[in-house]
Amino acid sequence: MAKGKHLPDWRVLHVYLVRVGELACRPYGGALMIGFSSRWIIHDNSPPSNGVQGGLRDRLLKTRAHDWGSDSLDTSLTRLDDPDLLPGAVEAGESLAKAIADGRSIAIYGDYDVDGISASTLLRSMLRTIAPDAEIPIRIPNRLEEGYGLNSKGLRELRQSGSDLVVTVDCGITSIDEVAEASEHGLDMIVTDHHEPLKSPDGTLILPEATVVAHPRLPGATGYPELAGAGVAFKVAWATARAHCGSERVPTILKEALVEALPFAAMGTIADVVPLTGENRILAAQGLRRMAGSGNVGLKALLKECGASGDIDEELIKFQIAPRINALGRLGSAQPALDLFAETDPENARLLAKQLTEVNLQRRAAQDELVAQAIERVLSEGQDQADHPIIVLADSRWQQGLCGSAAAKVLDRFNRPVILMEVCEDGMARGSARSIPGYSVRNALLSCESLLDRFGGHDAAAGLTLVEGNVDALRKGLVNHARTQLDDEALQPTLDVDCRASLWEVGSIDEINRMRELAPFGHENPEPKVLVEGVRAIQHRWLGAEGAHLKLVVIPGDAKPGAAAVDAIWFRADQHREKIDQALRHGTLDLIVEPGLNTFNGRTNAQMKIADARIGS
Repeated sequence: MAKGKHLPDWRVLHVYLVRVGELACRPYGGALMIGFSSRWIIHDNSPPSNGVQGGLRDRLLKTRAHDWGSDSLDTSLTRLDDPDLLPGAVEAGESLAKAIADGRSIAIYGDYDVDGISASTLLRSMLRTIAPDAEIPIRIPNRLEEGYGLNSKGLRELRQSGSDLVVTVDCGITSIDEVAEASEHGLDMIVTDHHEPLKSPDGTLILPEATVVAHPRLPGATGYPELAGAGVAFKVAWATARAHCGSERVPTILKEALVEALPFAAMGTIADVVPLTGENRILAAQGLRRMAGSGNVGLKALLKECGASGDIDEELIKFQIAPRINALGRLGSAQPALDLFAETDPENARLLAKQLTEVNLQRRAAQDELVAQAIERVLSEGQDQADHPIIVLADSRWQQGLCGSAAAKVLDRFNRPVILMEVCEDGMARGSARSIPGYSVRNALLSCESLLDRFGGHDAAAGLTLVEGNVDALRKGLVNHARTQLDDEALQPTLDVDCRASLWEVGSIDEINRMRELAPFGHENPEPKVLVEGVRAIQHRWLGAEGAHLKLVVIPGDAKPGAAAVDAIWFRADQHREKIDQALRHGTLDLIVEPGLNTFNGRTNAQMKIADARIGS
């Protein structure tokens, strides 16, 4: 099983209960149950309610209160920490304000994903508000040609074009050599980042020798530690505004610029899968609230291209906007996204937004093919077996830019850490890693550091580069590492279930709207999952070209004729079709569902999204 600080206490208990075979309720109020595809951990096993007091929202708050605190529903801007609680933010703001006052040539160096694009856009917007005539170029690396993060070639190009101060966003914290080389060539460097810094063997941080380093987890930090790159950039923009006017109270024009930056802070935060708690949740909620009314012409065009109408929620970012922006960087240059958010002509913006959609369709087709090839290799090579707790594959047919998103799909299939790489023409293997909860893929790569040419990332996701000849040795080393951290139980799919709920609660639009007060949902504040027991399907239909999805209409198992029914949808349910058919014949089902709303033809109804099921108890 997963060991050490990365394994939550509830999961240790879960593994223990599985081993001793006890499925009863425990003193902590939770319960363990077994579904068709996963084990269920029910965190609050108290009975459901049919009233507002003690209702679904309140029980969800109870299960999450230890992470959020007493004012967990408050997402007002007044709860944001001042920039001075983020190490380096004030100094970065002062340096940028002075550089503007001195007429220096400032450039921004960002990353090619949604977080990097959003951070670059919002910081440039603030700097241009202060200095409308300043050019402020943004340099984004071409992933296929330059890899990720800072690179010397890009920095040299900025210097040659006249820049003498470069501020990084969402990158640079591990670029020790690149920052040193830039300084030697006359570039002042301000590094703002949120990725994990390098450490020496004794645990001392190794930081780039930049003019300023702004990072939420440097020694002495007292603010929120989990900001995304766009969140760090927002704090630096805020600090720059203050430094420019010499006061904590900024003038209206700069205040409006900060408000206009919030949708981009939200996009980067939601898309980068950082915890949606604390300040991240505030930035996400405030940005989503203002997104539909944004004055950014490119963002308006992108929202329209994605079919957005009315209020914008996190689902639109995760499943419509983020894939379109990320597709650019995965297949080549992310420059069109930067151009889109800098565009002032609505027709040009419309064309750029359409281009993002077209590239995303290409990305999706190529990714589907990569995933199919990877799954075939996993099965043929036995990397799905119990003695192989991590999947490591490299292939010359694959595109490195697609390896991360494809690895996430392969992980979903086999529920174990996955590393997928492209074998490139220069003899290097480049790709991405994705991991399961409780296993740090970054620590795993650190254990094989001698085999790697370059790597970086988080516990859940990382990027890496190595010589092709080292791939087999890397696989062997990582398998050995994973065997010390993961056992069979840790590799079994597990569903975290917040609480039990009645069908009335998940079928009530008012109750679901109250539940949405906990939104936006994401990492560490996931979409609520609840257990609804003893429901009976009065209709069922298999949907999709291959009958992969299941549509149900359910009522309480003991309902009288005419009882109110609730719709439910189960995506990719076909892999459990035999068990589902058996359960439907049995009569009742216990369901793990995500309550939600569905609007069609102007009418809104409750609709549950099914995560798993079992024969009714």
